[in-house]
Amino acid sequence: MPAYLGTIIAERRSVPRSDLISALVAVEERGDILSEKELVVMCNLLLIAGHETTAAALTWTWYFL
Repeated sequence: MPAYLGTIIAERRSVPRSDLISALVAVEERGDILSEKELVVMCNLLLIAGHETTAAALTWTWYFL
């Protein structure tokens, strides 16, 4: 996963988009330095947190139906 996220971060550095990873990279470029490792960890955390909350919400929805 770190290698994949590193690839995505490098891609967003060269061609920014209107997404969260591009915004995190842009913060780094404005002087508030985020290291490569910090960017990878942050992206990984966001991915896991988004998956966990969605899975829990779906589970509880089916449970109460």
